[in-house]
Amino acid sequence: MTVDWDGKIRMDPSSPYAMQSLIHLKDQFDVAFACDTDHDRHGIVTAQRGVDAAESIPRVAIDYLFKNRPA
Repeated sequence: MTVDWDGKIRMDPSSPYAMQSLIHLKDQFDVAFACDTDHDRHGIVTAQRGVDAAESIPRVAIDYLFKNRPA
């Protein structure tokens, strides 16, 4: 876990600062998800957008299913 903007370590996957280690892997995966230790906060990283808000997870999943799921 990398430090947040203020130099403190916190498990906040919606923070681009805290997600730096995952952001460095974004070009190796289409989509990467992260959550904090009690799973009440989520983050998503994509090669095109970098860190995206947690509310984007359903949008990304639906977009993927429409594009890749056989009819």
